[in-house]
Amino acid sequence: MQLVPDSWKARAQRLQPDLDEIAIQAQLVTIFPTAVSIVIGIILVTLCFVAGLPTIAFAFLAITVAQAVSFGIGTARPRLTPFALLGFALVGIGANFYIHAESGGFTSGLWALAWLVIVPLAVYFTGGQRIGAFALVVAMAALIAAVLFEQRFAASPLVIPTWLMLIHNLITLSSVLLMGYIWADFLISQLSAAHERADSLLLNILPRQIASRLKAGQKTIADRYDEVTVLFADIVDFTTMSSAADPV
Repeated sequence: MQLVPDSWKARAQRLQPDLDEIAIQAQLVTIFPTAVSIVIGIILVTLCFVAGLPTIAFAFLAITVAQAVSFGIGTARPRLTPFALLGFALVGIGANFYIHAESGGFTSGLWALAWLVIVPLAVYFTGGQRIGAFALVVAMAALIAAVLFEQRFAASPLVIPTWLMLIHNLITLSSVLLMGYIWADFLISQLSAAHERADSLLLNILPRQIASRLKAGQKTIADRYDEVTVLFADIVDFTTMSSAADPV
């Protein structure tokens, strides 16, 4: 699935010559989900203001602004992407935790904490393993805190309208499925490309039949022939010709 134009890949490679192609593609493949998330954030901010929930609306606004800033920094200055994503991860996890607590915890029916699954994955794909692992630890801490303080959060007087809860949960579930599909498609495509490169390298060294037997798990390859003919031949002046020939 082609989500990013080739011109964007070429620009990213010019700006980040020290990164390999797979790392660059991992960054670029998150551009589409990020753009969709920004649009979703604007929609949720508007709906919360319409429902008369300004505190929830401002929390969604903080997430949307953090995403937009991270997106802008990532496209304009790719080297600063990890730092931008670290800020987005902290804002995204903190704001969604606030929304969960303010809306009444798990009993409210608002799936705000579902975004805690997306944030660490997005940071992992674009910012690397360390920042992604840190975001995962923060998200897990937020989930544990949500469980420990559930009784206190459930006492919140804020009432979430049913229509807003349904729209929010539908958007959240759709976003999780869409982003999960995009990232799974990226991983599968990378595995397929790696498999093709390994096959190509193997076929440059060994005959196809031998390579197939090695891939099938056969460790020792030795064939028996009852009758064989061996030809010894000497080409006149071959040594002189080969010494003067271009090895390429």
